Amino acid sequence: MQPLIHWFGQGSGDPNTLGGKGVGLERLARLGFPIPPGFCLSTTAYHRYLEVHTLHRRITELHAGLPDETARQTLAGLAHAFPFPDDLAMALAAGLETLAQQRAGRSLLAVRSSALGEDAATTSFAGAHETALGVPLHDVDNAIRRCWASLYSARAVAYRRRKGLGFDNAAMAVVVQVLVPAEVSAVAFTRNPVSGQDDEILINATWGLGETIVSGTVTPDTVILEKATLRIRQAEPGTKTVQLVARDGGGTATVPTTKGGFALDDLALTALGELCRQVEEGFGQPMDIEAAFAAGQWYLLQARPITTKRAGT
Repeated sequence: MQPLIHWFGQGSGDPNTLGGKGVGLERLARLGFPIPPGFCLSTTAYHRYLEVHTLHRRITELHAGLPDETARQTLAGLAHAFPFPDDLAMALAAGLETLAQQRAGRSLLAVRSSALGEDAATTSFAGAHETALGVPLHDVDNAIRRCWASLYSARAVAYRRRKGLGFDNAAMAVVVQVLVPAEVSAVAFTRNPVSGQDDEILINATWGLGETIVSGTVTPDTVILEKATLRIRQAEPGTKTVQLVARDGGGTATVPTTKGGFALDDLALTALGELCRQVEEGFGQPMDIEAAFAAGQWYLLQARPITTKRAGT
């Protein structure tokens, strides 16, 4: 049986075991890029839960009823219906204990879905699956269950049907990492997705945690760098009147901010641009990258192939 937990940077990175987000982080770690400490609860762990509670047949039957809402909600609810198997609970507890020793005083975690096919070259599942930020240690198991359940979120089911993917091979790995207390977050594209220009890096940036960019809660800064020189070609400030922060007791809060100007100075922009060039070189293709800046250092949270097509194609 494949391991229930995979530590980033310590294996070859099988997408069937780690899912899309997990395999991207594994590759970043093996290439030497700065990622937050963490591990991936593998798809083997997901299947172990289903196996112990004899759920595979029930799930197959419910798949036949999709997209019926009752079938979808029943499928999602199965992730919360039964206890973790003993071996899975023990492996998770051991993993969290090890991670606690690597947290450098940071007590909160980020727990993210990593489904098969997620963050792939042709299928992104953007926004369809669960991300839980500011997760305290005692709530990790519940966050994992929410990630498993999101395999059958309304958006995920609709996306699978639209793409003709089916559900027979659907499975969910879960990324568990130290939460970076981001002062600034950024989403960067190593090929400009608006113009299709290969010689440009497009960066969106905002204060605090980056979910406000993904959700559209803020209009982030937009900066376009010339890829060869990292000189700024274009810069437009966003409307960043709020920021997402982690709460000390767990969870997140959207709070007002009066910070003005651009979220990133020239030095931080150049450092991110250089990381983007190196990631594109390491992966051998244009990439969509999520990053967090804290205490003068960039951390890469995600790297996936750009799924948007060139302008005019």
